[in-house]
Amino acid sequence: MLKSFFATQKGKAAIAMILSAAFWGLGSVLSKGILEYIPPLKLVEVQLTASVTLLWIVTLSHPGSKRELLPELFDRRQAWKLLFLGLPGLLEPGFGYIFCMLGLARTSASNATLIGAIEPAIVISIAWIFLGESVGFSLLWLSSLNIIGAILTVGFDSNLNASSLIGDLLVVAGTVCAAVYAVLSRRGVQQLSALPLTAIQQSFGLMLVLVICWLASGESTVFYFAGSQAILGLAIASGILQYAVPYWLYLVGLKTISASIAAQFLTLIPVFGTVGAYVFLGERLTLMQGFGMALTLTAVFLIARLRKDE
Repeated sequence: MLKSFFATQKGKAAIAMILSAAFWGLGSVLSKGILEYIPPLKLVEVQLTASVTLLWIVTLSHPGSKRELLPELFDRRQAWKLLFLGLPGLLEPGFGYIFCMLGLARTSASNATLIGAIEPAIVISIAWIFLGESVGFSLLWLSSLNIIGAILTVGFDSNLNASSLIGDLLVVAGTVCAAVYAVLSRRGVQQLSALPLTAIQQSFGLMLVLVICWLASGESTVFYFAGSQAILGLAIASGILQYAVPYWLYLVGLKTISASIAAQFLTLIPVFGTVGAYVFLGERLTLMQGFGMALTLTAVFLIARLRKDE
């Protein structure tokens, strides 16, 4: 039964979503470690530069993407359409990741991941209002279980202070940007393939980050980097793992399933993030967190199999 489900288009989209959540969750742990050596804005800049470079190399090397993209660049109307499709990149990974990185530097990786767990609820609301997506009772209660599982997975940070509160609020702002991006991209991926769309959106995000970094410090890590080459290499690798790969996978899945369903897979990010924080950052893992992971995994599996009217 499970094998036959994952052989369908919907099942393949679910696999893409699961993998994107894995890359995002583990990538956030890697970024948290690198923030010990690189300031948040500079890290986002290095990561996005690496991601955009790789995405355009792959896009222009892929025959299908090149055939789809290049003719539209020489048609004024189609070129404007491409620019419009790229605008959500200003929200995510633009403002969204800027807010999240600034917040991550002030709060714990667990807190940041916990706040991100509310994104599915935000996406459901926006998709229902602006895309007219149906939201059945089954989706609502399974989504509730999903979010509860994510909360139990991450737990609460008892060391709350003014700095961590500001960090949490910044992560909330980033999460709202990500939710709006998910809804807008649902329409975009129906008009352009996932690979070139990812490249265009992240190019917009990179331009925003470059401007903000220049305004904030007057310098750019693309041309100046004071850290070691090993740290720079890790930052570049984390950019590919946290930006290029998961965003492409997410848009691949979003082409087949609705924004409301796709958002539910994002609660797997705390599962991968918490396990990653336990393995690589030495953060504790409790029995309650294990129960939360099991609850989230079960809810996501049942949601993936829902019909549109449920």
